[in-house]
Amino acid sequence: MTGQAPRWTVRRRYRHILQVLARHGLGYSLARAGLGGLFPFHRGWLGHAPQPAPYTRPQHLCLALQELGPAFIKLGQILSTRADLLPPDFIRELSRLQADVPPVPFADLAGVLAADLGPDFRRRFAHLDETPLAAASIGQVHRARLHTGEEVVVKVQRPGVAEEVAVDLLILRRLARRAARTALGRLVDTEGLIDEFALTLERELDYEEEGRNADRFRRNLSDEPGVFIPKVYWEHTTARVLTMEYVTGARIDDPAELDRRGIDRRALAERCARVYLKMIFEDGFFHADPHPGNFFIRDDGTIILIDLGMVGHFNEANREQLIALLRAMISQDAEALVDGILDLGAGLTAIERQAVTQDLQRMITRYADRSLAGISMETLMNDILRLAFRHHLRLPANLTLLTKTLAMAEGLGRRLDPGFRAMDVLAPFSRRLLIEEYGPKGMRRRLPLLALELADALPRLPGVLFRLLRRAERGDLAVGLEARQFAGLRRALDGAAERVAGAVLAAALLVSLSLLLALFRDHPNPLTRWVLRGGFLAALGLVLWRLRPRGSGR
Repeated sequence: MTGQAPRWTVRRRYRHILQVLARHGLGYSLARAGLGGLFPFHRGWLGHAPQPAPYTRPQHLCLALQELGPAFIKLGQILSTRADLLPPDFIRELSRLQADVPPVPFADLAGVLAADLGPDFRRRFAHLDETPLAAASIGQVHRARLHTGEEVVVKVQRPGVAEEVAVDLLILRRLARRAARTALGRLVDTEGLIDEFALTLERELDYEEEGRNADRFRRNLSDEPGVFIPKVYWEHTTARVLTMEYVTGARIDDPAELDRRGIDRRALAERCARVYLKMIFEDGFFHADPHPGNFFIRDDGTIILIDLGMVGHFNEANREQLIALLRAMISQDAEALVDGILDLGAGLTAIERQAVTQDLQRMITRYADRSLAGISMETLMNDILRLAFRHHLRLPANLTLLTKTLAMAEGLGRRLDPGFRAMDVLAPFSRRLLIEEYGPKGMRRRLPLLALELADALPRLPGVLFRLLRRAERGDLAVGLEARQFAGLRRALDGAAERVAGAVLAAALLVSLSLLLALFRDHPNPLTRWVLRGGFLAALGLVLWRLRPRGSGR
């Protein structure tokens, strides 16, 4: 769709973008990024427009993005999650970027409603209020009532916004391709960043996707007390029209109103944190836009979550990697932290691993004298992201979105209670999570997967080893080591054989005993069952001891 935009439309949009950037003193950035050649019709402006006072450069960037419309506002909001790419002052300003705009007349939305719900769309509702409840750059929300008497809200996409976004995505992809061939492209995966952004924006333009997110959150949080997700009315929902249950409550950032309703703000902050930790570490699917306008609180303290278009998600492998990262953080193991970050996809082709490890070790030392509950989540996340920016680490989008979400969630908690720290909740939650993950329940869940992986890998292992030996015989097996990596190499090799052998034997023993437990589960002799159970627990203890953090027992 984006590639079929009329050439004159794209050229006119290019000119408008350049005019806005030049007006805010940002034309220089195009020239520095090697993108000046894309704007031959106003080449002389690049770098020559004086920066107007009294705004700072990051503030001018935010003003320019707001003026350029929905796609650029959303780009700024996505970039505000990428502290691994931008300096802190830009991140701070972009975090304040809002998409609120003046509402459009209801008559302009009537065409969208008629096209999506039918020419008689008004008959679907007993009442449809033409005065908007809220307006943003992509959609506008109106209150309505169904013939069943149910109160609902109808979110309608602004007319023409999808076409405008399509042109802007086409331009941004062209800019990203050009930037990929410059010095900027060697530091930042510009094409990957724009692809990630385009996917996020296209999902937000699809209101059916938001409806599916709401249904999934309702299922995931069904057993969580004190959380409510509004119902989606699918018979009145399309890709451009979303009809949801109308909800009311106090805004979460209005402490005076919460106090008036008798709501314990400290308990509310802790409950919000627990809900987010569950979404992230247990469900692997989380609400990624926790700003105050998306939370309402009922008189009984129930949390209502709305605006579910922006979400983050992790698959099962990513979720386990996150838990390992959490384990390394708690054990203050810098090497394991580096492993965890790299496992999640970070790093350039020539990563200076030792420098990153040393920086992480210095950061850990700063926190060593404090209890986990006394550490600010936002400070910790900002330290990690500043380290990533300093070393040009390319953190995966889901990880950077997670860190931003956690920092925003802690900020939300501090609005409720100035003394709140997310670590107060994370510390006991992480202990419980690690016990479940590495305890009998977690091992029982992972054993079938481990057995399948072993069954798949073992037949291929002789062939892999044979090919390695043949390459070694021919002399074309290259092993890359830097001189500084020899420090401590002998110590690592001395313990490697012992650790590998012990881990393999312990895992084999555990798998064997689990199979025997399954076979003799109904054995008539209780002594046999108890002996097998005792052996299983002993083997499990051995595995857990072998999986302990490095350095914890030596």
